[in-house]
Amino acid sequence: MKDIYKVFSGVFLITILLKLLDIGKNLLIASKLGVSSHSDIYLSIISIPESLVVLIGFDTIRGVVNSELSSIYSDKDNHEMWKVFSNLFHILIVASLAFLCLILFFRENIIQILLPGFSGEKEFQAHNIALIIFPIFFFKALTGFFLAFFYSLKKFYFPILLSSIISISVIISIFIYPTTTYLIYNLSYGNLAGNFLYFLVLLFILKQSYNIFIVNFKLEKLSKVILKECRNILLLVFLNQVYLFSRNYLASFFGDGAISSINYASSITGLISMIIFNTVFSALLSNLSSSFVHEPILQIEEKFFNTYFSVLYFTVPIVLIFVIAPQEVLKLVYMRGELEISDINIIKYPFIWESLSIISTVIILMPLSLYLAKKNYKLLTIIGSIIFLLGIALNFLFTKIFGYVGISIAGLCVGMFYGLILLYYTKSYFRLKFYFKRFSNIFINSLLTFLIAYFIKQLFFIDSDDFLSLSINLLLISLMVLITYFLMSKLFGLNYFQKVVEKLL
Repeated sequence: MKDIYKVFSGVFLITILLKLLDIGKNLLIASKLGVSSHSDIYLSIISIPESLVVLIGFDTIRGVVNSELSSIYSDKDNHEMWKVFSNLFHILIVASLAFLCLILFFRENIIQILLPGFSGEKEFQAHNIALIIFPIFFFKALTGFFLAFFYSLKKFYFPILLSSIISISVIISIFIYPTTTYLIYNLSYGNLAGNFLYFLVLLFILKQSYNIFIVNFKLEKLSKVILKECRNILLLVFLNQVYLFSRNYLASFFGDGAISSINYASSITGLISMIIFNTVFSALLSNLSSSFVHEPILQIEEKFFNTYFSVLYFTVPIVLIFVIAPQEVLKLVYMRGELEISDINIIKYPFIWESLSIISTVIILMPLSLYLAKKNYKLLTIIGSIIFLLGIALNFLFTKIFGYVGISIAGLCVGMFYGLILLYYTKSYFRLKFYFKRFSNIFINSLLTFLIAYFIKQLFFIDSDDFLSLSINLLLISLMVLITYFLMSKLFGLNYFQKVVEKLL
């Protein structure tokens, strides 16, 4: 258990450094583009390549490869791992190139389907930008596979660190032509160049350990198993991506700024979710896959729930700060360059709901890693497919009721439904009832902290647009939330801070 906490802490520190770089990149983009048609075009198109990687099924290989190969690595059968890697690598190259050709050929149709609200000059620019951005699909498909392989080898640090190449490339591109007209083209070329360089560096590192260029299209036994399991969860990831596509699809009908306001709101909260994902998910999945081979079930159960509640416990106060002080956070982050007070008010309501969705990320990722480690892909597919179909329906329903903010509300509902149902079915492996009290204590502690902190904020804090006043207000609100939360934790016996420190020392 101590080892996994040390892995988490190492990955966490690296991820924090990288996300600070990512924050700088996003702020630069927001300050230049603002809430505009240009920002709508760029932010909607840049998300499509990775979404297509998931939709077509290439992303399914990541979790399956990590799970299957981690089990082999625990038996120290490295030669078998490299044979499987080489086999799948050559298959993925051919398949991803073939799909890339189709994507580029039908790019205008893809944009018309995914972003039907775009028309005129906006649609024309989107078609041009897509020609630059869509080739990223090929690099995303392969680097995702590379990362899964590194994680199965228990190499968590440098693959994450190297991803900074993409952000650095984008930042450099911002300063080449400092005009809004050309900026979305520069950003597109910067993303393409960054993904290409990241792919080359990972490929070079892998080449140092094994001659991966020896062509091998004949399926190995384990390769067949991996592809079969990928097929089993293909419906799940397909529906998940259709659900995500429906967000921008519906937002495109709400005029200029709707897509970018949701993206700006979720970029801050998504940063926290990504830190949690990078820090916990892959490391926990790899560790659980190995543990099920050698460790007793009660020891694995303790590891799983200690990780689950520790991550949840430390995530809650961040969410509370965001929900209690949304304007302070958004003004400090975005109110510069092209963004004004009116833009902050547009972003604020999606931001509150997206902040709450961070909790659902934690609730989903923990049991998700468990099911992948246990190779229970069928249960994941059944539950996930139903939830994401419901999510598509909720997106349509809630946008009719709440406007574009309904997309964020639906996202929270879908995430909570999915996470809680996944958690419920962990009873097949663990004594779930035994841990219900701890879950309840964290929830009650969080609710009481919110009520106390929100009441104090309404009574004693005055709204301001001045940078210094905003900074002081946010600092005081954050301290108030943290002190209240940790003092209340003592009453409920939630000593996770002490436990984590003990594990790290």
